[in-house]
Amino acid sequence: DLYNTVMTELLGHNNNLISNTITSPNDLLQNYHTQIAIAHQYLHQSKKMGNRKAVLWYIYYLGEILENIPSEERPSCSKQLSQ
Repeated sequence: DLYNTVMTELLGHNNNLISNTITSPNDLLQNYHTQIAIAHQYLHQSKKMGNRKAVLWYIYYLGEILENIPSEERPSCSKQLSQ
């Protein structure tokens, strides 16, 4: 299963030199736009540093945020990501 393979790699079970899960940068008390902006900023920083595993974690966290956004707010939050 591809999902399990990716998660195993992300968690570093196949490589002891890799740290475990990257903590979500979001505070659940923040509004959705702020949560997205922060996670998006961390994603870009990870991309610049070439940290592919961190990039995958921040993409995962962005997906988590988007899944929990009420449907009426989703278009504006998605637009925020495409800017």
